[in-house]
Amino acid sequence: MILKSIRLKNFISHRDSKIEFPLGVVAIIGPNGAGKTSILDAISFALFKDTSRGKTYENILHRGSSVAEVELEFIHGNKQYRLNRKITKTGKRVGVTSRLYVDGKLRMFGEREIDREIERIIAVDRNIFSSTIYIRQGEIERLVT
Repeated sequence: MILKSIRLKNFISHRDSKIEFPLGVVAIIGPNGAGKTSILDAISFALFKDTSRGKTYENILHRGSSVAEVELEFIHGNKQYRLNRKITKTGKRVGVTSRLYVDGKLRMFGEREIDREIERIIAVDRNIFSSTIYIRQGEIERLVT
C-alpha cells in the first residue's frame, strides 16, 4: 500500500488540512501539540476506525464541531483507492459513515463491508496494524528505556 494523501476536517487539532505523501520514507516532525499524532490517528481511523484517543469518536471531533471527516487516498496493486470516513454528532449520538471509491468510482458504503474490504485489500487487520506497523505516541520511549 502506498499512501498518496490524507485530508482532515475538524479532526482533533486539524480544522482543514491536506497532506500529500511523496514516494519513499516520510518523517512527520514538529513541536509538541502541532498535530503530528493526529495525522497518524487519522490514518488509523480511516483504515480501521481506530485511534490512540480511546474508544469514543467524540474524542476526535475538533472542539466545538459536530462533524469531522477524514479522506485517505492510497494505491494498492494497480488500483487507486479513496476512503472517506465522516463522524457526525447529533445530540448525544455519535455515528460514522464510510465510503470507499476504487479508481474514482463509488464501490461501497457501510461500516462492516468497508472494514472487511480494507482488511482484504491491504492484507492486514486492525490488530496487526496497531501492534506492528503503527507505533503509538510514547511507545518508542518505553521500548528504549
